[in-house]
Amino acid sequence: VAFHPDKPLFFVATKRHIRIYNLTKQAMIKKLQCPAKWISSLSIHPSGDHLIVGSYDCRVCWYDLDLSDRPYKSMKYHEKAVRQVGFHQRYPLFASASDDGKVLLFHGKVFEDLLTNPMIVPVKVISAHKL
Repeated sequence: VAFHPDKPLFFVATKRHIRIYNLTKQAMIKKLQCPAKWISSLSIHPSGDHLIVGSYDCRVCWYDLDLSDRPYKSMKYHEKAVRQVGFHQRYPLFASASDDGKVLLFHGKVFEDLLTNPMIVPVKVISAHKL
């Protein structure tokens, strides 16, 4: 569950879908499809136009909410279930934490030009302990 940073929108993750509700109209406005088998977490970009989703089948999916109801990019860098994903509030960074004991840090640059796709670059793998 997450709230949009600026608009009266409410995001709810079910097993395979993300539903977006408009709190003012009290109605569902969009339903996003996820290629993952089971969604574990979600995070909304500070701009409110992008969303990342973590799943138990090792994927992290990036959605452009203005583009499509399917992921812009689906990444499978973890070896086990992704438990948490999150955007940094000030810097163009996001991270994913997994049951494999690793945290992956990504540079996720969103451009103001709507025609330019987001730039996603893996930055660092943090594995501080063995499981």
